[in-house]
Amino acid sequence: MRRSLLRLLRPFPVLLLMILTATSGCSNAEEVASEAFAAIETEYEEATEALSESQDSLPELSEQPDSAERAAHRKLLEARRDEYTALTESFIPRYASLAEEHWGTGAALEAKIWVMSRESMPDRDEEDLEAWEEKKQAKIAEQADAIFQEYAESPHIEKLAASSYFFSDEQSEEYLGRLREESPHANVRAAAIYYPASRAISRLRFEDLRAEYGLPEDPEAEEDAEAEEDSDPKAEIDADLQLLIDEYGDIPMEGSTYGAVAYAHLTAHTSEELAVGQPAPEIVGADVDGNEMRLSDFKGNVTVFYFWGDW
Repeated sequence: MRRSLLRLLRPFPVLLLMILTATSGCSNAEEVASEAFAAIETEYEEATEALSESQDSLPELSEQPDSAERAAHRKLLEARRDEYTALTESFIPRYASLAEEHWGTGAALEAKIWVMSRESMPDRDEEDLEAWEEKKQAKIAEQADAIFQEYAESPHIEKLAASSYFFSDEQSEEYLGRLREESPHANVRAAAIYYPASRAISRLRFEDLRAEYGLPEDPEAEEDAEAEEDSDPKAEIDADLQLLIDEYGDIPMEGSTYGAVAYAHLTAHTSEELAVGQPAPEIVGADVDGNEMRLSDFKGNVTVFYFWGDW
């Protein structure tokens, strides 16, 4: 009896060793891919920084430039823009190769998304932009399908939701809708809720600015408005933001949480509250040491705010 029991238990240490080995292999693969991605990222950033420094001597236009000067200035700007484009295009094959070599890891997905976002940029030499747009969206859909095939059940696919700005509205609804409904990971579902809502908020704000400054109506915006006559976009956005607060509030998101960011959108100050001459609204944050700081702590002192972003 004892020998039979020993024979029965004998395979389990081997199975445990196999599981540990497989887990270790996955961890090592992620580490190797992350290091490779970081190396290319560093090289790309250094190259773009060097190019930027070499272009810092761009002459300024005089207050009343003649047409020849303006034409020369425009030509110089285009040449420098072409240099950036050429630099980026030279890195696309390297990011694509990394994605293929380490497919299945988080770093490979980041590399794939990097390629997708750069390849979705319009080609200035394309004459038929409508035809080009169709080709671009077809290519994005092909790449997104490949990502879903490998990463649909992975928490890494949150990166795709965060980079969905190059999706068309239809693609965003399709792919992020699938993540919102089917992903087993809360961080992915939160991203699939937040980023379309953020995109819709930006669109509404742009339309408000357009109306405020009397700019021409956007034909696509008019079509969207007609298609959504029976819906209330702001109510839908607010419902999604409240859902993030209620169900995904503590999930990390770009140095904050989905709950905190959603709350900031829901309680955004009006233009009247931010008008010149009005008291500045309270701002609460953390200093470099992590200690809480408030704008009201500096009342009576000259205070400088430095806002920046990375797009």
